[in-house]
Amino acid sequence: MSIIINSSKQHIVDFLDRHHDGVLATVDASGQPHAATVYFTCDREQTLYFVTKKETQKSRNIQQNAKAAIAIHDVPTLTTLQAEGTISEVTDPQQQEWVFNDIWRIAFRSGQNGPPPSQILAGGYVVYRFMAPTLRLARFNTTDPNTVGESIFEVTHTTPTL
Repeated sequence: MSIIINSSKQHIVDFLDRHHDGVLATVDASGQPHAATVYFTCDREQTLYFVTKKETQKSRNIQQNAKAAIAIHDVPTLTTLQAEGTISEVTDPQQQEWVFNDIWRIAFRSGQNGPPPSQILAGGYVVYRFMAPTLRLARFNTTDPNTVGESIFEVTHTTPTL
């Protein structure tokens, strides 16, 4: 069985420009998985950023185990983006401000009064960076008979920033 994977950075960039929420999966110290919806933004290198509160379950998990996965989907087009990588806290004040402002802009644009972390009591805000070596975009609505199995995936390799 041959696997066809297309390099398609522009499709992935376009998808991320239109979608700003996804499900983030983390793992606690005992190996229990945890999934939470997050608003995110990304930079030109497709590094994802999100904001949460310091005492949320996902934040506690990240502090113990930096490995995580994210899934972002578009129901009408049957398209999904998936990635696995590592998460680190953003400590640069300028980058924190950029991420925080962009997340709030995204939340307000979607009709919210702010991102969900603003509505919970779990300590102060923390900004995280999700770096994945590759992002995989899958289109399940294709009508091309040659596009089956692994060939539905388009992959881009990211250039993580520090």
